[in-house]
Amino acid sequence: MRNQIASLYTRIGDPKRALTVLQRLARAADVDEARGWLYTASRQMSEAYVLLGDFKQAEAYVRRNEVRLQATRGWKA
Repeated sequence: MRNQIASLYTRIGDPKRALTVLQRLARAADVDEARGWLYTASRQMSEAYVLLGDFKQAEAYVRRNEVRLQATRGWKA
């Protein structure tokens, strides 16, 4: 639900508010049962940072997702 709200904020041109929602989502998803949401939150955060013109932060979240993708190979399904 939070990722949809963040997506709507991005679509209406409020990426800062989207980031606030996504940061809460990322904190809540940092548990074994919900870690898949971290990938989605990080992807959306990188998009929001691009919209804000903060390319270094956007790249940081892309890199986090690359590392996370490699780590998922060891997760239990």
